[in-house]
Formats: sequence, structure tokens, C-alpha cells
Amino acid sequence: MAGVSTTMGLSAAVTGTETKAASMSFEPPPKPRQLDVVVVGLENVLMPFEGKERQGGLFKGLNFHMRRVCMPYYVISNLNKQEASHNLMQSAEIFSDFTPDSPRLLMSHDMQDKVQALRSVLTKLPDNSKLHYIDSDQLTLQEVAKDQNLQDVDLYLAAWSSENPEGSLEKLGSLVGQGKIALLQLDEFGSTMQWGFGLGDQIWDTYLECNDGAPMEPKGKI
Repeated sequence: MAGVSTTMGLSAAVTGTETKAASMSFEPPPKPRQLDVVVVGLENVLMPFEGKERQGGLFKGLNFHMRRVCMPYYVISNLNKQEASHNLMQSAEIFSDFTPDSPRLLMSHDMQDKVQALRSVLTKLPDNSKLHYIDSDQLTLQEVAKDQNLQDVDLYLAAWSSENPEGSLEKLGSLVGQGKIALLQLDEFGSTMQWGFGLGDQIWDTYLECNDGAPMEPKGKI
């Protein structure tokens, strides 16, 4: 009888193990984190300009933040590539790889050039990527927002630019109110470039009491 009991006990243990194994479910692996790619305007976003003349170095704090950028980024300029490259490399050592033939340096003569440049960048991005475009030119952002091929690009206006004094956002009409274009402050831009979208605004919200919150974009906070 003792042998029978042992056999029955083993059978029960095996059955229990099989039942437990059968009831186990395996979750699919999490999706890889979205890759954020940024196109940044040179004039009046990274440094102040009047026409084609640079009026100083990088805006306050950007030398620190741009040394710690966590995302791939392009720089787009109204200047020719030689002039844009010269201004970048003269302003900070961190831009030493922005040579005139750098594929990350984009040249544009007008709004349509910028639209075409963004389309070109978008075609090069891998799956699960998100393109963000930051510029000081309200009319260009308005044009990009209307382009059907760029509806998935998140748009930001550099509110610290001299081109955008307080109360002069009427060119954007309802695009800001609808969330199609977000207003980005200098401190938010710097911290976002350093920590990434979704983290930069949290840092400022946590540590700076004077910060009035991150800008809103079509899908919520950055």
C-alpha cells in the first residue's frame, strides 16, 4: 500500500506540474521604444540672427544641453551649406561634424525647400520613428502643417526667437489652439534635447517653480 501511495503521490505531482504549465501564459515582448529624430532650425533657434548675419553664440544654456543631446538631429538653415557650416563650427566645438558636406546639414532657400527637406528626412527614418521639427518661422511651420505628407511630424515654434515677440502669433491662426503646433520655450527646448521627449518637460516641471508647464502637442505633452 505504501508503494501505491507513493505512486499516486508522484502522479498527482506530475499532473499538478502539467496543469500549472498549461495555465502559464507568456506575454509578448514589449515594443521597442520610439526613436525620436529632430530637425532644428539654425537661425533664431540655436543662435540669434539678423538676416544672414549671426548676432552671437548659442542661446543661453544650449552649449550645455547640446553637448548632452540624446537623440539624432539635423540642422536646417536658410544659408548656403558653407555659411551654415561656418556659423555652426565657429559657435561651438560640439558642431565640428557639421561640415558643408554633412548629410545632417540641410539647406533651404524658402518654405518649399524646407518642406521638401522634411519629406526627404522622413523617408530615411526606420520604422517606429517620430520626426520633430523646431523652427522660429511661423509661416514655414504653417506650410508644413498643411502638407498632407507631413501630418505625422510634430511641430514646435521657438517662442524665444526675436521673430516671435509676445503677442505676435496671429500668423499661426488656430493651428496652436488645435494643437497642431506647440509653443516651445528655451528652457524646455534645451532640456528636451538633453533628456528626450517625455522627460525634458518633467525635469523642468519638477525643479523649476517658475515653469508654467510644457507645451501641448497633438498627442499630449512632450
